[in-house]
Amino acid sequence: MKIYTSYKELPDTISLKLKEANVFFSMEYNNYISAIGKKIIYFATDDYIIPYEVRQKSIFSFGRYLSEPFCLNQCVNSVQKRKEFINYTQNYISNQKISDWQDSVGAYTMFDVYPDFSKRICFGNFVINLENEVDILLGNMTSKHRNMVRRAEKDGVTIKIGGLELLDDYCDLDAQTWKRSGQTPVNRSVYDNMLRYMPTSSFIAISYYNDVPQTGMLSYYNNQMMYYMYGASKDSPTVGANNYLHWVIMKEMKARGVKKYSLVGFRLQVDPDGKLAGIQHFKKGFGGELVEGYLFKATFSKPKRRLFEFLYKLKNKVNFEEDAIDQEISKWEGINS
Repeated sequence: MKIYTSYKELPDTISLKLKEANVFFSMEYNNYISAIGKKIIYFATDDYIIPYEVRQKSIFSFGRYLSEPFCLNQCVNSVQKRKEFINYTQNYISNQKISDWQDSVGAYTMFDVYPDFSKRICFGNFVINLENEVDILLGNMTSKHRNMVRRAEKDGVTIKIGGLELLDDYCDLDAQTWKRSGQTPVNRSVYDNMLRYMPTSSFIAISYYNDVPQTGMLSYYNNQMMYYMYGASKDSPTVGANNYLHWVIMKEMKARGVKKYSLVGFRLQVDPDGKLAGIQHFKKGFGGELVEGYLFKATFSKPKRRLFEFLYKLKNKVNFEEDAIDQEISKWEGINS
């Protein structure tokens, strides 16, 4: 296996092939991660490559895979080979002490394999095929979604697509969204850095009604796929504004030559009366294909992990926040035995 510590180190034979990979294999994303004080390590064999993020905080080292592996040799591409590759990299990370533990892979990822040494749950993403004709995309939506789109358009909802010039409006929506959950908003600098270091592969889109921001998204994309990474809304947005926002962006991405549209993150077992069920019903209504896979994480140094969680609780007066794997793992005991 070969190790590359930056995108610039990748040989041309690999970087040329990565033009067919998702945005997380791009130079812009590499630059963004570097700008916020983290680093990306690329693990590559003749057959696969995968990016791995590492962040150092005092004596602790966090890591996580940034994407599912990309196949460099289609002749060998199979579930078995991907499984062998992810186990190979996981063992290397553990043996070389590259990180003390591994945070969960992102909800946007679509791993169809997981390392044997990991905690994991089944997970999914709804993905829309933008190579379909526009009338088919609209027809694949539920009738309720189509009605919401038409109503918003009739009522005069407008959509703006841009970058830093829309950040104030997006952050206002973001603050309202987090307040409803009783949580602190994401620091503005996080979004600012994304837009600055990913100028051609990230954007903000916001719906407006009577010039008042209603709903928004911050997304990553390249010609392979757009990812609905972050979403926000005002308290009680006008009816259909968010449906219309997604519809306009679907058409815009199609016009830009993007092949797929990921609504990012779908838990496969939820309380039908809970808040998540409503969010997931919204995503499902756009008519995409449910791509099932796994979220996973691992701890390589249990003493360091326990120390980190103790210090976190001491400083913040609360336990370290659970992730989706912690919340869902009891439902998926069979794949962790």
